[in-house]
Amino acid sequence: MIDVTFLLLIFFMVSASLEQTSEVDVPPAEFGVGVDGGAATFITVFEPITRDGFSTILLGDGEGPVANDLEEVTELVREGLAEGRLHVIVKAERRVPHREVQRVFRAAAAVEGVTPHLGVTDKN
Repeated sequence: MIDVTFLLLIFFMVSASLEQTSEVDVPPAEFGVGVDGGAATFITVFEPITRDGFSTILLGDGEGPVANDLEEVTELVREGLAEGRLHVIVKAERRVPHREVQRVFRAAAAVEGVTPHLGVTDKN
């Protein structure tokens, strides 16, 4: 009985074709609209986790002061709105958990009169 089992195992191992899984090709966005960076407030979310368990939030486009809480994010958006920047672009590193991006996005969207956007890159 064990011989038959080993023969069947060897038969299936030899006859099975090993296919490489192909990379999923995500189609480009069809309905997205670019936003002028000069008329937008940028908020960047990085992976390094702070001691309270949240991601690091930079007030600016990869540069600028680090926000200590979401109130500073909301205040930055209010200041941008007062200066005429009607758009807010939230950018995040690939490894940042979605819940962190959503937290920052909601804080930015809480300001009345601005349009929040998620920053993405074009596929080359």
